[in-house]
Amino acid sequence: MRFTLHGYATEAVSTLRPRDGTESVYVIALIINAAISEEIMFRGAFPSLLFHINHNAMFAIIASAIVFGCMHWYQGARGVLSTFCLAVIFSLILGGGFSLYLVIALYFVLNMFALFVLPKRSLAEPG
Repeated sequence: MRFTLHGYATEAVSTLRPRDGTESVYVIALIINAAISEEIMFRGAFPSLLFHINHNAMFAIIASAIVFGCMHWYQGARGVLSTFCLAVIFSLILGGGFSLYLVIALYFVLNMFALFVLPKRSLAEPG
């Protein structure tokens, strides 16, 4: 099923949306895996590697965010841009001294919201 949010078609994401209780368990496992592995890779390992190569923190953050955003190309240009912006924000949260666990939790909550809350909300909206 396809859903839209304020005119933004998220057909690619709606294919991930669970249709029953069993699929919900698998989707939650997928979301946990994505939150942990992607944040360790794109807020931890990859920026650290880039920083050690060129000693420029801003380059490391932006380059990592670009790659992370491009990994979400299946969501379209808007998905890439929003994911890029979230990656920069998450990197700044880490740079502000907060834990990687917080960023993992935030990413988990955002994915849960995108796959469980927004679809129900958009289906309930008229039009």
